[in-house]
Amino acid sequence: MALLFLLPVLAFSALFFANRTLYRHDLTSIHYPLIIFKARLLGAGQVAFWNPHLLFGFPQLAGQDVLALQPFNLVFLLPLKPHVALSVFVVAHYVLAGVFSYMLGRVLQLSRTGALIVAVSFALGGQLMAQVTNLPILTGSVWLPLMLLLFVKGLQTGRLVYALLCGGAIGLQILSSHPQPVFFSLFALGAYGAWSLIQFLRDRETPNREKRRRIGVLLALLAIAGLVAVSLASIQI
Repeated sequence: MALLFLLPVLAFSALFFANRTLYRHDLTSIHYPLIIFKARLLGAGQVAFWNPHLLFGFPQLAGQDVLALQPFNLVFLLPLKPHVALSVFVVAHYVLAGVFSYMLGRVLQLSRTGALIVAVSFALGGQLMAQVTNLPILTGSVWLPLMLLLFVKGLQTGRLVYALLCGGAIGLQILSSHPQPVFFSLFALGAYGAWSLIQFLRDRETPNREKRRRIGVLLALLAIAGLVAVSLASIQI
């Protein structure tokens, strides 16, 4: 597990050991200046509802490029230079992607080596590494393995807490992302749910009563997770 913390730091070692900074495309022209503005408001105890510096004013809380309600914005309140805080913010999401993927692999009964391969492939593979300059895609995508992890645990145990936590993860993704990662993540979650339903129905050794119970757990899990997600993300929506 410690390797999943170390590898992203090594992949972006120039940011921490060579005094470099992230710089290109949307990151420079959109995300970085909006992050600094948002951090200054947070430091003053204010939420970034409105930005008077763009055009005739900009409803900043409604803009998903701003990530106004992303919980990891607290990084920008640390006593760090803004470009260093940005580096920590970005690398922390690659760490989360690896840790969540590893945990998902273990829940799906992969070996430690197999789960590690999954984690490294997802966290440091081309899809996420290509989004380093597009923060809403990066910060939204890392929640997918956690959503699946909690959904699988909910199916395995039938415990309400996993439905609540899964909904929380979906809500955090909505607050941290463009619509595209949310759409693809919900599609993946729905596809896994449909596959699980088919497996329940095809299992001829399980009594019908148990099948109905499992189907009820599946539907309840989806309903509760959806309700929690919408409630948590309603202010952004």
